[in-house]
Amino acid sequence: MLIYFKDLLGLNFFSQNDKLGSLTDIFLNEHSWNINILKIRKNFTAMVEPVSFLYIPAEKVKLDESRKLHLQTGISLNAIREMQSKFVKKTTQELNYEPYEYFGLPTYWSSQEKLYSVYDSTEPEVFSHLQSLNEILGFKIVQLKKELGEVYDLLVDTDNWQVVEIVAEHKESLFRFRKFILKADQYFQIHRENSIIQIRDHI
Repeated sequence: MLIYFKDLLGLNFFSQNDKLGSLTDIFLNEHSWNINILKIRKNFTAMVEPVSFLYIPAEKVKLDESRKLHLQTGISLNAIREMQSKFVKKTTQELNYEPYEYFGLPTYWSSQEKLYSVYDSTEPEVFSHLQSLNEILGFKIVQLKKELGEVYDLLVDTDNWQVVEIVAEHKESLFRFRKFILKADQYFQIHRENSIIQIRDHI
């Protein structure tokens, strides 16, 4: 299903029949534009301790339309508990990127069901390629040193969890804005330190 990122935010997240929280962010591989991780703000009543947020592999989640639109995973509650209990916060120096210390991203995913490939602490480059979609909103889009506009939204394909389009907005005057669509692909390079998306050669 194709859906905009802003419309995904706030959707309820269920593990089987248990409502665990709601989507608060998405992390993608900035080179492939594939989505790796969904960040879920945990309900106060959700029996997953001691974390405030859950980090779930996107490949284990689907967008369910059978009732009110929501996110659903087949991972059992016990497996999610085990995954979250093994989160390890990495320091800024180890990851060379401050938000990962703040978000507390896991250095590995592990459970008896072997739900996800291991993120070993000896491979910090895995995390250096992840980018928050919340942070991308507002990034300037630049081509040949010319600013084309800013990121307004992103179109997500939830069947294979990939960002397929960037919705950009260009300010033409004080009260006039023009939106345009760019296909998300390898020609775009994210520079988080400058809050820009650079178009390398052509679209």
